[in-house]
Amino acid sequence: MRPYSAAVSGDAFAEFERAGWERAASRYEEYWTDTVLFVEPLLDAAGVRTGSRLVDVACGPGFVSETAAARGAQPVGVDIATAMVERARMRCPDLPFVVGESPRANGRRNASTMEACARLSSEPG
Repeated sequence: MRPYSAAVSGDAFAEFERAGWERAASRYEEYWTDTVLFVEPLLDAAGVRTGSRLVDVACGPGFVSETAAARGAQPVGVDIATAMVERARMRCPDLPFVVGESPRANGRRNASTMEACARLSSEPG
């Protein structure tokens, strides 16, 4: 048996990941219903409150950005999948969402979140 090897390039993996989320976007809210369970605890842990500037990495359909805005924060959602950004814009037309990768820290934000990390962890928190 051949040992596991990380032979897939970063670009190939990124494309694989992006394509998967493009396909999943139209049914995200139907199948990933547990996502909303993590939003409030995630924002609490990140210290998001009124006036916070938040980058919502891998924003999907915008659940974290939407809840952050309800707290008085100024979120910007970013996702590699165009279809996910389109869903977020449809759900939350007054909030900014962009297609792309996580921006580098540049002092213009108070917090960054990535809900998918909490959801995929076996022991969140």
